[in-house]
Amino acid sequence: MGGALISYLLLVECREPIRVRIRSKEFEVPQGELVYVGSCKVNCDKRVSRHFSKDKRSFWHIDYLLSHCEALSALLTPLEEAELAKAFEGCKYVAGFGNSDDPLNPSHLFVCDFKEAVIRALRVTRNYKSKE
Repeated sequence: MGGALISYLLLVECREPIRVRIRSKEFEVPQGELVYVGSCKVNCDKRVSRHFSKDKRSFWHIDYLLSHCEALSALLTPLEEAELAKAFEGCKYVAGFGNSDDPLNPSHLFVCDFKEAVIRALRVTRNYKSKE
């Protein structure tokens, strides 16, 4: 896609374990450092900025999570969302969270140390860049 920014990694901190209800599903989210993978093919800046706003209507899975936890930082990438999520293979995850449009990955919310998350994202992005 020629280097366009189309996905992002959101670093989220939950100060206590929580239960998030989204429509008919309920998710057990652990305390600690979490990483959410999202897509933003159009208006990435607006999509990501929205996650740092407290005044919004809950629409996406991440909105419900952020009503309990705090978004701390974001990293935008040129990767497809599914490709970025694949970089977190082997990490613990919250099954079925935010990946309804991605059957290849079990989740888009991972339990991962922030430093490790950034390293994984940079590694997969570097591999993507070297293929261009």
